[in-house]
Amino acid sequence: MRRPAAVVVTTVLLALGGLLCAACAILMAWAFTLVGQDQASGGAVSPQFVRIMSYFVVGFFLLTGLWQIVTASGLWRLIPWSRVSLLTFSSLLVTFQGLGLLMILVMPFSELVGGRPEVLNTVRIILFVFYAVPLAIGIWWLIYFTRPRIKALFSPGGVLPDEVPRPTSIVVIGWFLATSAATMPLMIWWQWPAVLMGMVLIGWSAVLVNTFWCAFSLYAGVELLRWRISGYYASLALFVFGALNATVFWLMPGSGERAKELMESMRIPCVDVVPAQDPVPPSPELSVAMGLLSAGLPIYFLVTRKAKFLAVAESKQKSALT
Repeated sequence: MRRPAAVVVTTVLLALGGLLCAACAILMAWAFTLVGQDQASGGAVSPQFVRIMSYFVVGFFLLTGLWQIVTASGLWRLIPWSRVSLLTFSSLLVTFQGLGLLMILVMPFSELVGGRPEVLNTVRIILFVFYAVPLAIGIWWLIYFTRPRIKALFSPGGVLPDEVPRPTSIVVIGWFLATSAATMPLMIWWQWPAVLMGMVLIGWSAVLVNTFWCAFSLYAGVELLRWRISGYYASLALFVFGALNATVFWLMPGSGERAKELMESMRIPCVDVVPAQDPVPPSPELSVAMGLLSAGLPIYFLVTRKAKFLAVAESKQKSALT
């Protein structure tokens, strides 16, 4: 049975979130074991209290991760209880993230950052993204999974409408481009450098280039998710240029100096971080291989799934005309 693209994306997000929570629980348990309750308490509270809180935090992350993984498994199999589980999880997510978002708007950060308004703005933006993104996802889940069509899909014997199957790889690529573009405004605001065919651009030239790529990535991702042929070719061109851009950057003479300049320019404004030593650039050969691999996989799926993409695009176009 073909699953809607939003259900597939939700399943992937839940599974990844569950694995991340489980990994955090394991790392925290390992850290508590190495440090010990006496050192963790620092003499301020009793070791017994620290031990109880350690068990609580580790258990909370572990159970949350297990909840997400089990719910993701149920969603993939379209089991009715998984929708109820997701709605419950989404309600808690929206509640706690909403409270956290409200807290950062009223919390007096000025004392924590030494009264520097520019640092305060940076901290608030980072925390805003941290709370706002999961909040938006939770609201989306609450709206989407209460729609009558989706409720019918997760009911016993629920069926999907007879449509042309949509390749999951195309859906993932579209969401990747759209969400990646959503993170780029922060880079633009911080005036991070840009790489263009072997050149490291700094200042307003970097802002213009990064703004263009942000808009182009958003356009390609949205149009790809709308199953338009313009989005297909825009996405393909984006990954092909990305592979070419990375190859030229690392294989042209002087890649080490360019890499150092790039890393030294990628600073968070108003946060003074002085490195202990000069940054060591990565291996050019390894960087080219990683760049070709990261761009080559989407290119492979776009090329091999072109016929299926065109079939879905044609089907949607016919549906719009009728």
